[in-house]
Amino acid sequence: MTDLSIEKPIPLSPDRVFELITAPDHLPSWWGPEGVTLGEYSLDFTRPGPWSSVMVEPESGEHRVSGEVLNITPEGTVEISWAWHDRESGVRGHESTIRLSVRPDGRGGTILTMYQTGLPDAESARLHHEGWASSLSRIGPLLSPP
Repeated sequence: MTDLSIEKPIPLSPDRVFELITAPDHLPSWWGPEGVTLGEYSLDFTRPGPWSSVMVEPESGEHRVSGEVLNITPEGTVEISWAWHDRESGVRGHESTIRLSVRPDGRGGTILTMYQTGLPDAESARLHHEGWASSLSRIGPLLSPP
């Protein structure tokens, strides 16, 4: 199994960043790599329970992914399970776990960390890294205060 980790500095308070990465009002704005739109989705990481989304990519069509919100801490961590669905059968595939966490950067901003564990191999980790790096870059336009 392979793991991956990405850290992203964000010039907002940890509370605000945690809201951006968990609340259903904000998740659809950045969920998925650049160039991808969301079809149907149920995204709410503020409470335990199921979540799902369909990412629509212009060249390759729809990609369904789903999981469960496993744990949320008041300190600013949410943990979810993650698995892609087979395009033909709809069967849910290999499951990994993602932890999104925020911590102060010591200068009034935040370090957002995405840590994914249990990926099947290095190629899967490489592809997930590309997708997550692109997705997290989409948080930039949301940086205005509430």
